[in-house]
Amino acid sequence: MATPKLLAPRLDTPPPDTSDSGESQRLPDALVSEHIRRLAVCAAVGAVLWTYGLAMDAIVRPITIAVSIPRPVLVVETVAIAVSLIMFAYARYAPDAHARKTDAGLLYVVLNAAAVALLNTLTGLAAVSSGRGLSWNTVVILVAAMILPATPRRMLAASLAAASMDPLASSIVHLSGAPSASLATTLVFYMPNFACAVVATLPSHVLHRIGRRLRRAQEMGSYELVEL
Repeated sequence: MATPKLLAPRLDTPPPDTSDSGESQRLPDALVSEHIRRLAVCAAVGAVLWTYGLAMDAIVRPITIAVSIPRPVLVVETVAIAVSLIMFAYARYAPDAHARKTDAGLLYVVLNAAAVALLNTLTGLAAVSSGRGLSWNTVVILVAAMILPATPRRMLAASLAAASMDPLASSIVHLSGAPSASLATTLVFYMPNFACAVVATLPSHVLHRIGRRLRRAQEMGSYELVEL
């Protein structure tokens, strides 16, 4: 009759972390790497979209509808293209850690929001008293929330900063003496920006919850059984 054997896990095997409270817990490298690749793609798409806007404002609109586009608009779009290309190259090829690339991605979101707000100001959107639809910054904020592997707190901070760019531009218009909406109207007009900033934390919460579960699964799979 075979002698029964007692098996136990190796003592040096790390136990799985059962805490759900750590928002800053590191995500699995494979998951973060995938999102950084998406960040590079997003920056490339941003460069294409800004290039499209520049081509429309510099060539198509002046020829087709004889509209003169202010030179500062073209400058903002050109700078936005350059920033997007730099972000793409950094996210795609730089050897820096994923955490630094994520922080750079958050800064990229805020810079894009500032560029959109400047265009709203230069084209008169920030000076009108009646709404003309949502600002493109709502799209910027929500797309960033689906791409960047930032913690919910960092995502909220960056999203609020991005959402504040339009009201800030409107305040600049008001201080310059140009016709502008009242403070109350401005807050109501750009309230969707801040609503999107709050919603932007939801994908981050989901991503980090999935990341914690994946890490636990990896840790459980790392157990080794040995004979006692």
